[in-house]
Amino acid sequence: MLPLRLRWSLAIGAPIVADAGLDPTALGGWAPDHVARARGEHELRMAASEALAEAYGITSRDTLMAWARPRLQGRRELAHVVAAFSIATVAQHVSEDDAWQAIALAARLAQLTYRSWDELAATCEPVADDVRAQWATLPWDTELEVTLAEAPTRRFLRATCPACGARATRRSPTAYVYCDRCGNLAGYDFERACEQPLERPGPAYEAIRAELAGRLAEARGDLLRTRAVQRALFDAWIDACPGAVPVRIQDPAYRAAYVAMLAEGETRAAFDAEACELRTALDAAVAQLGFTTAGGETRVLDAPYRAMEAAMFAHEARRHALALAHGIYEMHPDRASPALIRRIGFSIYAQGWLPYLAEADAQALLARTDLAAAYEVAEPPATRAVRCPRCEEVLDVVVEARRVVCAHCGRPVDVTGP
Repeated sequence: MLPLRLRWSLAIGAPIVADAGLDPTALGGWAPDHVARARGEHELRMAASEALAEAYGITSRDTLMAWARPRLQGRRELAHVVAAFSIATVAQHVSEDDAWQAIALAARLAQLTYRSWDELAATCEPVADDVRAQWATLPWDTELEVTLAEAPTRRFLRATCPACGARATRRSPTAYVYCDRCGNLAGYDFERACEQPLERPGPAYEAIRAELAGRLAEARGDLLRTRAVQRALFDAWIDACPGAVPVRIQDPAYRAAYVAMLAEGETRAAFDAEACELRTALDAAVAQLGFTTAGGETRVLDAPYRAMEAAMFAHEARRHALALAHGIYEMHPDRASPALIRRIGFSIYAQGWLPYLAEADAQALLARTDLAAAYEVAEPPATRAVRCPRCEEVLDVVVEARRVVCAHCGRPVDVTGP
């Protein structure tokens, strides 16, 4: 039986799942006896895919994330969010781990938004009697072990701008820390990046890479075709994980340059024998990974993980050498330093693996990748309001600011005028 907190979380979507004729107590809506009666896994997957497409227009991981994000942020249709992620595991749009993470988040938001199962029921009527009976066994104030980051906080990354030397004075609106005074990219806030539970960049990238595997195979040996496929891959990845990329990505010119840089790195690696050999070793190490589950928590087995991590760092070191040799770092549209660009890459890797690591391995990874950076708590700085001349949104900028990046349209703005 599932732990109480997971049964409670799944019950948020029970009215929707039950109304579809599925089992509201099982992740995916299909209990083992249902699976046994089905003609096969393919039939279940097709049925789940059709149900999501018909009900919500969800046809892939990307469309699921895009559909769910505003509902979670607005704390609305949470029962539908839980139901969609549950059924999406059978459709194979997301892994069970990713689904549980989103379901737990939606459940906690529901717990904070409503005061009882009856209040929740008013948002998703009608509610079947068997669902109400299920709810009656689950106390509304059940501890879900989900902690939500508070938006108003004074804790921020202690970053120093490499361009003007100014120190950060307040929390960045995204993981990418732009200087409060000159607008240059000054750092990367790993803690901020981890606040986006739906946007796990590593798994999302691997899923898109798998979808494009055929096109990549057809382009093998052709540098221009490989580069084109890699650009398509990273374009899709940005759409899937907007929180993992700079806010300036909204600027078409910036996005094009950013995609070109990422694609060039992958393309050069694909045409380098040593990088290919190290990638093969990394894939082999990944294939040896094993997992264990206890109390609803999934952990990767220590020894296979450490072997995989060693293979990852070896592969990354070669990629770093290629980036230096081919001028790939210079392609970054923010003109970020190689050290900062590598830090961002390590962060993407760590975000995907930290939830599965034992504490000792997690701390070792943060130390090795320099992600355990110093944070400060301080009073907010004096600010003034200026209007972005491009999107006309009002910006709250520090008094000393000369140039900033608009958090709305992503374009640099000169704020030295009146």
